[in-house]
Amino acid sequence: MRDFVVRELRESDSISELTQLIRTAYKPLADMGLHYTGTWQTDDVTQDRINRAYATFIALQDGKMIATIALYAPKPDHPCDRNH
Repeated sequence: MRDFVVRELRESDSISELTQLIRTAYKPLADMGLHYTGTWQTDDVTQDRINRAYATFIALQDGKMIATIALYAPKPDHPCDRNH
């Protein structure tokens, strides 16, 4: 049995809490001197990424965000597109 819930992000969810979750997850990379967006992003960047996503999901445990994922449509001519 799972002790967490996964659901789509709601307008009432805290963008600041989500930003802090992301920055905490990326902290080991920041400590290595790497500068991925997640190492420094602000609430505005988090909101922008949510706005561009097809959907954003969060996992909650005891009412606290513990994970997130955002889904994006494929980008034409992206280097990771194996069809080219």
